[in-house]
Amino acid sequence: MKLAFFWQRLDSPGLEQAEVELGHQLALTASGGLLHADTGSSLRYRMQVDSHGRLGHAHIDISAPEGRQLTLQHTETGRWLVNGLPQADWDACQEFDLQNCGLTNALPIRRLRLAEGDSVELNMLFVRLPSLQAALCPQRYRAGCPTRTAAPATNRRATAPKSR
Repeated sequence: MKLAFFWQRLDSPGLEQAEVELGHQLALTASGGLLHADTGSSLRYRMQVDSHGRLGHAHIDISAPEGRQLTLQHTETGRWLVNGLPQADWDACQEFDLQNCGLTNALPIRRLRLAEGDSVELNMLFVRLPSLQAALCPQRYRAGCPTRTAAPATNRRATAPKSR
């Protein structure tokens, strides 16, 4: 099943568009774009999520303010590869978040099947925009709220698509 999602940032001008194709269990493939007026960022992404709801592969192509690319792969053995190079320091991290991306914020809520009002703190591999610098970052996720705040502080509407 193919779905289209749109998110609008609440903290500053910006929006996201994503096309998502749902697969077996929690698997999905997605492609989309983000525009952020505060950072001047414009980017496209492609992601594959496995049947357990965890990122398998992501490619991010930022065109503004300056062009650069980032490819992330999370192997079946738990190893993160960044542009093909292993990052052993991140092996314990199972989660991924792209700054101000509604889709990546929805992934752990969907995977954990959080009920409305439930929350959980997760250690995320957080990719900052527009630098595409990745670092581990604890974030709290809450389901069913019209806005969500995560560290670093960002507010936006995010709901997880229901798996079928």
